[in-house]
Amino acid sequence: MTDIVPELLEAIKKDFEKQRVDSKKVQALLKLLEDGQATYKDAHAYAVEVGEILSKVLNVHITAETLPDGKMYFNIADRVLNETLKNNYSLVSDYTEGVQTRLNQQAGLKLRAQRPDFDQDRVKGFINKLSSADDFTDVQWVLGDPMVNFTQSVVDEAIKKNAKFHSDAGMKAVIKRQVKGKACKWCRGLEGTYDYPKGTPNEVFHRHENCRCVTEYYPSDKKKKQDVWSKEWRNRDVIDKITTEKPEDISNTRKIALRVSIPTNPIERVGSRLEADIIADIGGGDLTKGSCSSAAFAYAGAKSGYRVLDFRGGASQDIFSDMAVINDIAKLPGVKSQEIRHKNDFSAVKQLLKNVEEGKEYYLATGQHAAIVKKVGDEYQYLELQSYSYNGFYTLNDQMLKKRFGCQKSHTRYGQRYAVSNTLIDIDSLGKSEEFKKILSFINTAGGQQMKGIEGHVK
Repeated sequence: MTDIVPELLEAIKKDFEKQRVDSKKVQALLKLLEDGQATYKDAHAYAVEVGEILSKVLNVHITAETLPDGKMYFNIADRVLNETLKNNYSLVSDYTEGVQTRLNQQAGLKLRAQRPDFDQDRVKGFINKLSSADDFTDVQWVLGDPMVNFTQSVVDEAIKKNAKFHSDAGMKAVIKRQVKGKACKWCRGLEGTYDYPKGTPNEVFHRHENCRCVTEYYPSDKKKKQDVWSKEWRNRDVIDKITTEKPEDISNTRKIALRVSIPTNPIERVGSRLEADIIADIGGGDLTKGSCSSAAFAYAGAKSGYRVLDFRGGASQDIFSDMAVINDIAKLPGVKSQEIRHKNDFSAVKQLLKNVEEGKEYYLATGQHAAIVKKVGDEYQYLELQSYSYNGFYTLNDQMLKKRFGCQKSHTRYGQRYAVSNTLIDIDSLGKSEEFKKILSFINTAGGQQMKGIEGHVK
């Protein structure tokens, strides 16, 4: 049997992209995002539009006549739906990330917008349904509104994930659901404003076929602080209550950690240790969403004579993987660092590595990864800390920059290239910073609470 998928996918992708680019509604919504004026309502409108475009294109190119024996075989459905729905997921996730970033900034929150997870289980359900029928026309409806509904759900999941992230960090989170058009009784019953999570029924994030209800999220810079005796939550100025230090003496990084109520775990001075012992102490199979940055900072603290453990996960991991936070640490008084904003990660790293002196170690953040790097003879090396079984220094070259660091030769958004931050920090100078030592208490993790183990892996 001839494999029709490569040619079929190429036709679908080409047609979809043409219709997406030609859509005046899509372009108007992207302009709102580019101008910093987009809301979650616009994200929903964008999701519906690209969902409807995908549905229309799929129904044009996938028919009983174009399929072998008039049947949607599993391998065809699997390859076509995974690729096309992942593309829709990426498009809408990019949009919601832009919306949430602006909302966070408006609320005075220096936190990274959270991207929703790809709902692979739901895609599997579509694939199984389509491939279960001998006659494709019996299940062709799956390529209709379910494709739109799936794309809309990316927005719902983005809202839920960001609300949970902020709530877990001690922030006030409010969800709003609004009906649109001639809504059914079930949807009208869910319309309203809810405090997240306790006051929000899970059904708020659900939608039935042809549902166009809109969910929205309103982050707030108001904090909730728990009294450990009464177990009641109340608003208060966290920084003023927790520390007597003057605000100007506290780094932006520590202010953020205090505001979101990340527990501190003071670091302990243990003196000089062997490099292998430090790597064994800190490293491990990563069970968090990705603790490369905080683990590298923990290593910097350990090399300056302190015992610092990581893999705490949660808000701590999210904060210390944020490039704005990384650059704030890089600019602490007395810390030697260099930041290069470039459209090409490889070019930026090449320039940064020119400043690496043999015999010294540095923190490098580029692409989608951060690690300790050093120069040994004629080669550069990076430190792996997130593996269960092979932590240590390895050769750093263009291949590893692409494979391990996720470096790109170009960054584009809406067809325009843009520059991103790449940062190198001298960890000797970092270890001498008193403020950095205080920051490490928000990374340092009790041994029994580390999220690492045999099932963990590099990220």
